[in-house]
Amino acid sequence: MLRNGTLYNGHFNMDTMWGYGTTTKLSGDRHTGYYCKGVRHGQGQSYKPSLKRYYSGSYLNGKEEGFCTITRTLKEGGGTRQYMWYVSGGSRHGQGQQIETTATGQIIVFEGLWFNDQLSGQGRLTLPQPGGRTDVMRGIS
Repeated sequence: MLRNGTLYNGHFNMDTMWGYGTTTKLSGDRHTGYYCKGVRHGQGQSYKPSLKRYYSGSYLNGKEEGFCTITRTLKEGGGTRQYMWYVSGGSRHGQGQQIETTATGQIIVFEGLWFNDQLSGQGRLTLPQPGGRTDVMRGIS
């Protein structure tokens, strides 16, 4: 156990988390992956129960950085939202795709640019319509 109540099961180097391991915090936050000098670094997976958020991808010096998949369970009415592509400094950034599956099974897809975790600029939105038809809208700002 570390000083802050976090449990760590994995490799150490000079009393520092280094190599592959798993941390579990008192809040239930969990991370499994690679550590370097005590911080997340390299490939890993994490889960934050308070946000119902799964992250699978790269870390750089303790921050989410690189190609990834982020999945969240939606609080209102169920369903999921999944983002795939790139994060920078822990925020969705650059070209990406977000797929939302509603509690009724409808799938809504947004493809476009992200900047500082927000949709930005032109994109493509695909919406299911009654009768199995799908509408595609381009140029959404």
